Amino acid sequence: MSHFTKKHELLGILYDDSMEEGVRINRMRPTEIAQRMKITVLTASILIIFLKSRNHLRTSLIDVDNNGIEYNTLYEITPDGMIAHSFGYYRSEWINYIKENIKDVFTVLTPILSLVVAIVAIVFSNNDELEKKVDTIYEKIQKIESINVAKKNDNVKYQNIKK
Repeated sequence: MSHFTKKHELLGILYDDSMEEGVRINRMRPTEIAQRMKITVLTASILIIFLKSRNHLRTSLIDVDNNGIEYNTLYEITPDGMIAHSFGYYRSEWINYIKENIKDVFTVLTPILSLVVAIVAIVFSNNDELEKKVDTIYEKIQKIESINVAKKNDNVKYQNIKK
């Protein structure tokens, strides 16, 4: 009998006691995920769309086997939008997985963090200063546009003289 016999719960989803290593069980559709997680189907679908864009999401719960050794049980949301329970990964293997895939984490987090920083900057900045900066930028854009118009007019005049 395998030591992977404890009940596990992830996002309110219960798994069977009779798991064996390497066996995936409880593959679920958005409606089932919504029911088990007690969220709307729309929220579950948005979650799945985000996860599909990342190909898959893996997360884990640290557990202890019968011998007192810690291991991680891996849960995966696959590209087809289903949740699959995978076999236990010992902690060192999971740390290696994270090290190998760390740039994927930054690929996801960088735009999110940039957006958060921008929102915080706008919310906490003094509105007068922000308006001045916007006005300054607008004035610079207007100058550049007027220079471009003048260059076009000069080119037209030059073309007319050539004719």
